[in-house]
Amino acid sequence: MTKIENQDKIMVRLKKIKGQVEGIEKMIQKQRNCLEIVQQVTAARSALAKVGGALLAQDACRCETKKRPKDFEKIINNLVKNL
Repeated sequence: MTKIENQDKIMVRLKKIKGQVEGIEKMIQKQRNCLEIVQQVTAARSALAKVGGALLAQDACRCETKKRPKDFEKIINNLVKNL
């Protein structure tokens, strides 16, 4: 997958997350059930974590292709820590 294709997929994910957050705002305004709101917040957080992982993986691949082992190791450590 090219960098542009990956970036496009990430942007699509972020737009979906934006829609989720807007939905959460409406749920709060309409005083929906707390558990339903928390469930949606959890889903949005999970989606953001996946975006973060995709970004780190993309950066790790970039570093590996440029043969910068110290950067690659740092990114992998961050990836593992943040997942």
